Amino acid sequence: MPSIFPGMDPYLEAPWIWPDFHNSLADEIRRMLNQQLPNDYFAQLEARSELGIRAAKRIIAPDVAIIESGRKRGPSQEDRGGVSVAVEEEIAVSTGIRVEFMDEPVTITSVAIRNTQTANEVVTLIEILSPANKRSGADRDHYVQRMREILTGSSTSLIEIDLLRNGQRTWERSDIIDDYLDDLGSPTDYLVMTSRSWSRSGADMHPISICERLPVIAVPLRQNEPVVPLSLQTAFNRAYDGGPYRRGAVDYSKPPYPPLDESQEQWRTALMLRGH
Repeated sequence: MPSIFPGMDPYLEAPWIWPDFHNSLADEIRRMLNQQLPNDYFAQLEARSELGIRAAKRIIAPDVAIIESGRKRGPSQEDRGGVSVAVEEEIAVSTGIRVEFMDEPVTITSVAIRNTQTANEVVTLIEILSPANKRSGADRDHYVQRMREILTGSSTSLIEIDLLRNGQRTWERSDIIDDYLDDLGSPTDYLVMTSRSWSRSGADMHPISICERLPVIAVPLRQNEPVVPLSLQTAFNRAYDGGPYRRGAVDYSKPPYPPLDESQEQWRTALMLRGH
């Protein structure tokens, strides 16, 4: 079943859904590239393990208990023959929320394009960010260090696909990037960044609004070689259609997590009302 959204589906950003979609998207990107790459190149999946701490979707309310708390004045002196009586007051404990944390390692995949003429050297790496890459912790530190080594000491081009609204960007000059995107005046819910190995002084950017289709990006190989076009929307559609998301894995009757802002929520509601 297709997604009801024109581009990225914000419901898939939830930590308990993302790993499945992440790996499905990487698999579709690999498949599409292998249908288009020149004969000397191939694309394959590369796996890495992340701790991937995530709050469970299930919310558990504890049983209501009764405790004794303080004293209150009993009936008036007139009602009790002039004697004031203090009685214990029973108070119900407020219902709370219990969040269970799952810290089992998860396997995350990226796509590496290799050249058969140079001992299967990686010429281009396509990384899809996970929630753990965008929040403080060991997973982010490891990812940022790995990307820094690629950008400063390798001949590998890097494409980073960020389809997550929450968290911190991973590029060292992310503050400059954010300022530049703000100057453009267009919403940047998602972002694709490409650093070509022979031109590290800058990067190609695709800022993406949640309301629009995902772009067709240029996948670089080597300098002076033709780029390979990759439709992220097509890859998304194929990953989504083959997944469990409209089969009960996602509850579309409720707002997504992370929450949308007010205007985005109105847009989502309008999509639902149109019968999608």
